[in-house]
Amino acid sequence: MVSPIELASSAVTYKEYLMITSLELHNFRGFKLMKLDGCPRFNIIVGPNASGKTALLEAIFLASANSPEAALRLRAWRGLAQQVEITPDKSSFSELWGDLFFWGVESKELFVLLDDSERGSRKFSITYETKGELTLPIGKQPINSTIIAPLSFRWLSGGKESIAEVEISEKGMKIGTVPALFPAVFVSSSHVISTHENASRYSRLSQAGKELDFLNTLQAIYPFIRGLSIELNAGVPAIFATVEGVAKKIPIPLLGGGINKYLGILLGIQYAAGGVALIDEMENGFFYKSLPQVWYGVVKACLETNTQVFLTTHSLECLRAALPTIKGNENQFSLIRMERREGQCVPRVFTGHEFAAAIEQEIEFR
Repeated sequence: MVSPIELASSAVTYKEYLMITSLELHNFRGFKLMKLDGCPRFNIIVGPNASGKTALLEAIFLASANSPEAALRLRAWRGLAQQVEITPDKSSFSELWGDLFFWGVESKELFVLLDDSERGSRKFSITYETKGELTLPIGKQPINSTIIAPLSFRWLSGGKESIAEVEISEKGMKIGTVPALFPAVFVSSSHVISTHENASRYSRLSQAGKELDFLNTLQAIYPFIRGLSIELNAGVPAIFATVEGVAKKIPIPLLGGGINKYLGILLGIQYAAGGVALIDEMENGFFYKSLPQVWYGVVKACLETNTQVFLTTHSLECLRAALPTIKGNENQFSLIRMERREGQCVPRVFTGHEFAAAIEQEIEFR
């Protein structure tokens, strides 16, 4: 059994490590209107299938992104085709972006409002622009802008608005970008973080002199890993492990999916330092006996990097495994149970104290 983390003993005060304190969604995915208030440091999301668990993470991710391309990544992580064919007609364009709106019905606007204890209010919205015109060279068949209106992704923070548009032209689909506003990482339930991305994040951590602490956290669950290094694998940088009893270094992904996922989560938290980590289906890939230590490692990493977490799980074992870490730190946890009511996704929020009590009394609350 792992030891509880003394969060209150940290030099970081409770006010300082609150990030997103409230969240409001309008016309996004299965949410017609949804509000969450008083979000603490660790937010655990449960509920049946199609109740909006993953969609809640996606809304936060898009509000923290800097390009409409992030929506295409979410689409791929959902299992839809990564390669898409766009033709110059409205139906093709709508099929690609329409599912971001409430149950796929495109409306005037969808938006996400975030209150941030350090950065104030932020707003992310998607709208169709009806005023723009698309100009093609002479001799080319024009594309009617009233039929294919450019789609605008807008981020408003600190009184400054940034806009990235998506539009169709003779050359294909053009996607804009804006400066990054808020650090965020999304650990998908289906997408494996690339070896190159993990290697890049570990390199930055190593250059900052934090590789030993990182290794110690990894060894708490996988003590046979003696060291980590970045090597080339078929010409691509990857993290290799020195393994007890094995002469040759081994690429981390070949040691097992759970090890690779845990490493990816910890590196993602480091990458999103001062922001938010979004973890979908936390339990996937982990042996049940290791789950208490996984919770301990995730919470410890978030404390050290001042990172907030929203994560989903279906597993009662995973929730029970969190209890040693939650005890004594209940004020910094919440349980959000997503439900379907009259075709809409609706949250029910329980405090960390209620969450811990339910686990101890073996109450089914998923």
